[in-house]
Amino acid sequence: MTVIHKNRSNRVIKLTAAVAIAFGLLTIFAGSRVLMDISDPGYTVFLPLLIFNTMMGIVYIATGILILRSTQKGVFASKMIFLLNLAVFCIILFLFFIGKNVAVDSVMAMGFRTIVWGIVYWSVTKLKRFTSNHL
Repeated sequence: MTVIHKNRSNRVIKLTAAVAIAFGLLTIFAGSRVLMDISDPGYTVFLPLLIFNTMMGIVYIATGILILRSTQKGVFASKMIFLLNLAVFCIILFLFFIGKNVAVDSVMAMGFRTIVWGIVYWSVTKLKRFTSNHL
């Protein structure tokens, strides 16, 4: 592997970690505003999902930091987040289709989170062999 590929891979890992951290910060910001009644999303909020997503914002930030420190551990953490988000997405989708009080916006947002974390997981997995911080 050339130095150019290694440097490019390290930059992509840093970008992926930055996306994870930024996504976490935005998740905490948006979720806490609704939880504290500062903001109204304009639809009925499914409180367990709101609490889950707000708490996951902290995990997203921690995973972004972990990706920077140890790509191997970042792979594991991002995989767990992806799988957990996928499971919650399936549950929310099921509840939506059986007519529970889950807004279509919540389904779409959970789908978006799942896709973002699928991409983060895929990126870190593909690039871990090119980075110098994997253990």
